[in-house]
Amino acid sequence: MLQTWVLAQLADDGTLDPTFGSGGTVVFPPPAESETPVAFVLLADGSILAAGNVGAVGSTTSSIQLRHLLADGTLDPTFGSSGTVTTSFGGSDAAAAMVLQPDGAVVVAGSTTPSLLDLTTQVQLIRYLGDGTLDPSFGTGGRVVTTFAETRSSAEALALQPDGALVAAGSTTRIDEFPGPISLPTDQYPILARYLPDGSLDPTFGSGGKVSTRFGTLGYTRFVTDTLETHVTLGSSISRLALQADGSILVGGQFPVAGVVARYDPSGTLDPSFGKCAVLTTGFVNDVGALLVQPDGKLVGAFGTPGDSENPGGLLVARYGGAPAACRAAAPGRASLTMKTAFPNAKFGFDRSKFAFKWVGTPGSTLADFGDPTSTACA
Repeated sequence: MLQTWVLAQLADDGTLDPTFGSGGTVVFPPPAESETPVAFVLLADGSILAAGNVGAVGSTTSSIQLRHLLADGTLDPTFGSSGTVTTSFGGSDAAAAMVLQPDGAVVVAGSTTPSLLDLTTQVQLIRYLGDGTLDPSFGTGGRVVTTFAETRSSAEALALQPDGALVAAGSTTRIDEFPGPISLPTDQYPILARYLPDGSLDPTFGSGGKVSTRFGTLGYTRFVTDTLETHVTLGSSISRLALQADGSILVGGQFPVAGVVARYDPSGTLDPSFGKCAVLTTGFVNDVGALLVQPDGKLVGAFGTPGDSENPGGLLVARYGGAPAACRAAAPGRASLTMKTAFPNAKFGFDRSKFAFKWVGTPGSTLADFGDPTSTACA
């Protein structure tokens, strides 16, 4: 089914603003290809710049689309082609987040896949000038592509620091080949990158400008029965960013069974004074929808609560402050994964003699009591 853009503007009292579009909404005509907006910024003159993705239904390729709407909701004829700019670099390109810079330029973060024959997806940032053209002084021809360790990496959030540096966050996912014609994601974990104003990676951040983090020892899990082998990915990702006055970076995203908020110091190191050992796990939600730092430094988060066939999900808003929980190092020889934490809502039985863990990567020495780190039977 084709999708098109719909924008709405609300007045101060929450009602639709009759001066915007038609009765407060702008609905674009049905497109030839599916179009989905993902981010927007409000410009100083009251106009709106929105970013999204466009691609044919059922296609594995997409392009990035920017639209500039004047304050009344009409497209700006001086921007791109009749108010729209479409960007593609020959493969598949997707936008996920956008920030406005003081000079009126915008940076869009997302991902790029070189071609249909290349499964590698990389983090991508693109800088557009105020007229919609690519900024040749940013990266290479207005574009920066960053590769992480795993097969598929993407940026889902973007923030602008006061010094002009850009912080992007998302996830990287390993894709493994299994017997037969099947490829499955087997490990996913959060990533961050910080870029200088010209698009180059900041060498003072993380390792060469990049940070990879695992929130817990979760990876690829393998169920084996007499007739079926099922692979389940237990990973975490970042979808939201917020900056604090001291340069610390707050991130929000998803743990396998809960939302998670973590804090990094300005160098890209997890801050153990935040939450419990740098990570705050919100066990009552599935994901973090938004993060906001108040002027007093307290953190406000908006979360999506899980639902099922009997109880629909909902929206939850929480504020965090006060003293941090004590950070206690894990006992030697213990791992954090248990059946209860990994599958708290499981309603199926399994044969303990047929259950196995499979660790992805090189486990640390603290996992020695799991026996063979490649595949260990459940005790």
